[in-house]
Amino acid sequence: TALDALFDKCCADASTTCNENWRTYRTNGTDPCHAPFGVRCAASGEIVELDLSGEAMACELRAADFVAFGSSLERLNLRNNSNVKLPGENSTFGVLGALTSLKSIDVSFTSLAVARALDDLCAGAPASLIEIAAMATNIQGAVPACVLAMPNLQTINVARNYLNGTLPDLPRTTPMRYVSLGTQYSTPAITGSIPSSYASSSTLEFLFLNNLALKGSIPD
Repeated sequence: TALDALFDKCCADASTTCNENWRTYRTNGTDPCHAPFGVRCAASGEIVELDLSGEAMACELRAADFVAFGSSLERLNLRNNSNVKLPGENSTFGVLGALTSLKSIDVSFTSLAVARALDDLCAGAPASLIEIAAMATNIQGAVPACVLAMPNLQTINVARNYLNGTLPDLPRTTPMRYVSLGTQYSTPAITGSIPSSYASSSTLEFLFLNNLALKGSIPD
């Protein structure tokens, strides 16, 4: 029922890729857990992963559109849907408000309508969140220190946005493994030096700071 509601809202236009894919499975009466598109289900039949990347969907998605998935949905990929709009409501990306068990979200190359989307992420995102990707979504402002201090966050990719300010310290207790802040289009882009906390982290494995306005020495 939840999938059909998304189809009716986002894939009604025959020009969308998902129109053909989803219409076929609906016509054939295929169990969505065994349909040939990005749905993964638990043994109980609840949907735990929804990969809608590159489906040329055209709609505005709000928290209400995901309430029916309940607390079962753990991974949501909306990447490369430039006509999907995420207006933001009650939390940074809006949809996060309904997904209390979400571990991974990718909204890269969508239309994120909250310019300072990172500012309230700490308060609006579920504590279960492990991965965030929001490349090229016009996010502005400085990188809040609270984002890097989220209790379970291990991956954040917000490259190709309009972030500025300086790099916040990486908390000693963070489980962060992957940080990508490269290629910011703001003038100036992220400035200042690289805090020594990045070099001393016991968890960080990947750090991308290309095409910024950093100065100073690289910590040992």
